[in-house]
Amino acid sequence: MTDPILLWNDVALEANRVSHTNGLGEQAGPPLSARALAIVHLAMYDAYAGCVNDPTNHYPPLLAALGATFTIRGSSGERTVSAEEFFVGVYVTAVSEGELLTKISVPTRKPGTGDAMAGITLGAHGTYVASAVATVSSEGVRVALGCVSSVPVRATAMEERLANGDLSEAAVRAAAEGLAASLDPPSDVHANAEYRGHLAEVSAVRAVLQAAERAKG
Repeated sequence: MTDPILLWNDVALEANRVSHTNGLGEQAGPPLSARALAIVHLAMYDAYAGCVNDPTNHYPPLLAALGATFTIRGSSGERTVSAEEFFVGVYVTAVSEGELLTKISVPTRKPGTGDAMAGITLGAHGTYVASAVATVSSEGVRVALGCVSSVPVRATAMEERLANGDLSEAAVRAAAEGLAASLDPPSDVHANAEYRGHLAEVSAVRAVLQAAERAKG
């Protein structure tokens, strides 16, 4: 499955490359595609903002785990909400009628931080049946699950069990015990609730272990 954001980004960059030269391989100043490039990226942003809370999408659990914030502007002013507040339901966000999502801010990744995403997809590049994103830093561990609810679900109990800093495989697996039982995921043609919960627990373990390894540098 082609990622539409990457596809249109490549289209825009190719237009930029072509219009940036005069046919002789020489740069001809600011490209004629500059305005078109801005319009394309705005369209990409609007498309992303409009479908961001598809529960099977990669982005909701990713942004929740990374601690992203969302800036929303309307006639009454501007407000900033957390990922937990932004994702409200299936295809529903905190952006109300007459408001516009103007900015998504992700905290700068500090040295010693590791992030990872794991999950089970439909085919090599399909949508997720269950997913988990983990970030490991000096401030602790954050884990967010996808596809188990209409919004990303933070695995707070697992996070608390890992607060002592022991991120060995045995410790991570022990911290994840009972995670599946604490969830109430939906059943569909791809997985029943019990199996989807199991996949989420397995994915959480994998994501934390991968993130811990990357945090080592």
